[in-house]
Amino acid sequence: MDIEHNAKHLQSLIEQLSADSPKSSTQLQGKPDEVLAGLRQLYLLKLITGTFIHGHIIDPLGHQWIGAENILLTRRGLAFKPS
Repeated sequence: MDIEHNAKHLQSLIEQLSADSPKSSTQLQGKPDEVLAGLRQLYLLKLITGTFIHGHIIDPLGHQWIGAENILLTRRGLAFKPS
């Protein structure tokens, strides 16, 4: 995945989330593995909070995720959401 595609994917996830209505990763549009990888990136950037389920596979960013619930944008994440 190139940088431009990755940025568009992360922006798409941000647009689907809010600061007051928690969502599950299964409610977000996209391929499940790409959604979870994108959410993990947003979490590492401190743009979201939630309850995350770690898998057994470890990559350079740590444990890959197999699930995410109660996902909310942080104040920082809201700054990247179009108005």
